[in-house]
Amino acid sequence: MSNRNTIVTVRWEYYAASQHYNSRIIPFYAFSRGGNLLYIGMTYEQEIGAEINASIRRLGLNRIGLAIHVGAVNYEKSDIQRVTKQLVKDCECLMIYNYQPVENTQCKQAYTGRTGLRVKHQNAPF
Repeated sequence: MSNRNTIVTVRWEYYAASQHYNSRIIPFYAFSRGGNLLYIGMTYEQEIGAEINASIRRLGLNRIGLAIHVGAVNYEKSDIQRVTKQLVKDCECLMIYNYQPVENTQCKQAYTGRTGLRVKHQNAPF
């Protein structure tokens, strides 16, 4: 694990099922309902729409009233040159630890990723 401080800024937007998303550019997604954050997820080198649908089924969520957001790394506001699978996992874990979404189970008791990582948000749904 690196001791270097790293800032990753995630820009959030509403998910449109009809739009194609590149998971290398948009690796994060979040579900909320009525202003309550339910779940934060990530994907890497997978089709994000399929991952979102699989998570909704696995969690047994009703789509009615479910707000789905996707998050892209804003390189201009981040201290990184590229997104790696480990960085995506570390960011997801830190977001779960900080925001405690009710449907997530991992990373709620402790953050286990790289030291010095900070995730900032633009247009966050939480």
